[in-house]
Amino acid sequence: MRKLFILLSIALLFCAVSCNQTSDRKDKNEKYTAADSSTVPPSDNTAYTTYKTFIATLDTGDIQSIGKATAQYKSLFKEGDSTINDTAFLLFDSLWDKVELNAYRALPADVDLTALVDIETGPASISIPSHLQPLYQQIHTNGYRISSSEGMFTVIQNGDFLHEHFYPYLSRTMQIMLGQLNQENKLGFADDGAIIINPEEFTARLIWWEKFIEDFPTFSSLHVAKEKYKDYLTFYLLGMNNTPARYHDKEGLVAYFQKAYTELQTKYPNSKSNKLVHPYFEAFQKKDYTTVNRIIKEYRSQGLMM
Repeated sequence: MRKLFILLSIALLFCAVSCNQTSDRKDKNEKYTAADSSTVPPSDNTAYTTYKTFIATLDTGDIQSIGKATAQYKSLFKEGDSTINDTAFLLFDSLWDKVELNAYRALPADVDLTALVDIETGPASISIPSHLQPLYQQIHTNGYRISSSEGMFTVIQNGDFLHEHFYPYLSRTMQIMLGQLNQENKLGFADDGAIIINPEEFTARLIWWEKFIEDFPTFSSLHVAKEKYKDYLTFYLLGMNNTPARYHDKEGLVAYFQKAYTELQTKYPNSKSNKLVHPYFEAFQKKDYTTVNRIIKEYRSQGLMM
């Protein structure tokens, strides 16, 4: 989904405070296993139980498993807003994440795939070379698209696939969340351990997830949004290996984050995010690095950050 968060092969998170390192691409399936018990459907729901059993039989190393899981979902559930449908979709999404890790194996070696890179997000007039049509169909019809990272071709999730095949079965709230994730996935977030979006976009994303959590407090899959917000807040405060918030060789806040925090204070002064970031930003401005370190330690102990 990822995503949910966002689906990137990015480097380890640079912890500018404690010198501990935290993976910036956590196992995306953790957010489902940690779901609130309220999101788990009744054990006597036959469709859900059947689908869960079916998902467990699929090979996460085979990209075709996504097509099979999609067809089975449509055969078991009826279109319409339903908590059961939403929760069953998370089973699919977890599989989608797992298969993505192995999907690159579907790509042929020593073949130039430049013509297929991000073709779904480019001009509609772009044509697919005939010799690449079979590969494109295999990738596309199973919910993925070809992209490139660090000079290598890779396979990532195509959020438009969800809109086409799952939206009629999902709640409006789930559709809103998936729409945002798809947009973020298309724009990207990081590459080669560096944040690639500007400070304004980063701030806007942090606020979007904060507001979503506030607007839909009873959403059965709210844990997904909370995990997304937590990830973003972590990177917003600490940065990444090649876009650290704090200079490696000296004290002080990097200009990118000065701009981001100023944007947050100016546009969203009453937000929860600003209440968390403001004392941190202020400590940097005062060159009080003891307080900077203490704030990060406190936020982690409170479960606000990774």
